[in-house]
Amino acid sequence: MANGTAKNPESKVTSLTQRQTAVDNILADPEVATILRGHSDKSEDIRNAAEYLVQRTKAVQQYGPIVHGLREAAHAIANEKIKIFISHKTTDEEAAKTIETRLSALGGKHIEVNYAPNLTFGLPWPDQLREQVRVAHWFILLLPDPSFDWDWVLFETGMFRAQMVPGNRLICLHHETADPPNQIAEFHAVKAQQEKIVELLKDLFTRPNAVPGMKPINPKADKLLTETAKEIRELVSPPHDRRRHRFEPFVRIKSNLPTDPQELKDLALEGIEKLLNEATLDWISDQDPGTNRRALDIFGKLPPQPQTWGQLVSKVAKKEGADPRWLEELCAAIKEAAKRDRFAPIQATFRAADEHKKVYRPILYAVERFPDGLIAAFLVVFVEDVGGTVTEPTHVPKKGYVELISSIRLGYRFRWEVVEEYRQIRDSKEIPGLKAALERVMKEDESRGEHDLGELHRFFRRGQAARVERLRGMFVDCVQNLGVLIAREDTEGLRKLLTNFASANQEYLKLSTGRFAEMNEELSGQHSRGRRGTRWLLRLMTGRR
Repeated sequence: MANGTAKNPESKVTSLTQRQTAVDNILADPEVATILRGHSDKSEDIRNAAEYLVQRTKAVQQYGPIVHGLREAAHAIANEKIKIFISHKTTDEEAAKTIETRLSALGGKHIEVNYAPNLTFGLPWPDQLREQVRVAHWFILLLPDPSFDWDWVLFETGMFRAQMVPGNRLICLHHETADPPNQIAEFHAVKAQQEKIVELLKDLFTRPNAVPGMKPINPKADKLLTETAKEIRELVSPPHDRRRHRFEPFVRIKSNLPTDPQELKDLALEGIEKLLNEATLDWISDQDPGTNRRALDIFGKLPPQPQTWGQLVSKVAKKEGADPRWLEELCAAIKEAAKRDRFAPIQATFRAADEHKKVYRPILYAVERFPDGLIAAFLVVFVEDVGGTVTEPTHVPKKGYVELISSIRLGYRFRWEVVEEYRQIRDSKEIPGLKAALERVMKEDESRGEHDLGELHRFFRRGQAARVERLRGMFVDCVQNLGVLIAREDTEGLRKLLTNFASANQEYLKLSTGRFAEMNEELSGQHSRGRRGTRWLLRLMTGRR
């Protein structure tokens, strides 16, 4: 650029006459005059640029600096090209590349978009970077996730700010749920929302003065802007970060687990539970919460929200007689997920601390990771369990109800999901299915069963107790032998074992259901209630209500 300056650069724009004088003065700048002589066909546009800049100069401001703005605008008008620089974090390089491609497609030869990876190999990159920033008319700061460190992009932004001239634009295109950095709060911030991005694209392509005085560079692009804006929004505010309307209670637990793989592997479940109790819950806002208010309800909490997982679950976990298995299984699932290993579904349940006393089962449904692989948070949802979890009715003084019903449910499922399904097994390809069925039935019994099979015979009459005890021993032996035969892939042995055990299973179900009917009649004193109790039992066995 030439070193000439406009006449009377210290004048202030205070009236229409002075504005006109200011326009004439800055058009007389030697560098601007040279461009006018070389591009006479652009003289009207360059004069429009001068008027545009002067009109936007406040009366209390000196108009001298706008000479530099007019020089840049005149060069852009003469070359028919707008130069844009996109500043981004390393993690957002793909987003920047895609935006550059889309803007270039809409602007064609009338637009030049640069970002750091566009630098030429073999040349000093700091010099190239400074030059690209210096010549830019538009500077777009891309912030899809402002939670990360942004020192470098603010350094680039600082370079642009230091040499901004009137007519330049500094725009922060940021995630729709976050605010731009305070350092550039006075500049144009654009939330990554569809309508706002469309307006930004209109300013760039279909409206005049994207650079002062320049005609629209693609006035026919209106029909293409909606789709381009949608794609840009997907990049800056990805779908997984948008507000979700979840239908079940859930929590977002910020990870405080060890980042070293070996340390994590060596950590016992007690250590996982201790860390989990200290982990922070992510309460974002009422509109877009990381932990919702329904979770407060089921754990018997009132606002203000507890800050840690341990504080949230304390009323349920520390209740006298509380079953800790759901916490143990959740900790085991979190550990395996953190190691990127598969984990068994959580089957244990707990009773809510609210007035409804519903039964819930936790599900670890997602792990959020940073781009470098480190875990950001664990997302846990609590689903109401309607599968027939059995607990002792408070109004029933008779002992053995829960133990008996739970054992019948176990026997029923073992018969139909294991014995009857696989007693004719012929092909080793069926063994994984048998193994999964066995694990599923036994895991549910372990997670939900509130009984001791070793004490089950105590709830039968004297003549039946000894037989029940022998049947219980046969069941234990059957499960152990199944494990051995499955490991050997011995289909013939599995057929014999399941066939031989079928009669024992059937005998136990007959004894136990009969005993349940007797116990129910003993409590009710009415045969009709005994029949209703039997129907209740069948619903429990099938998991239906």
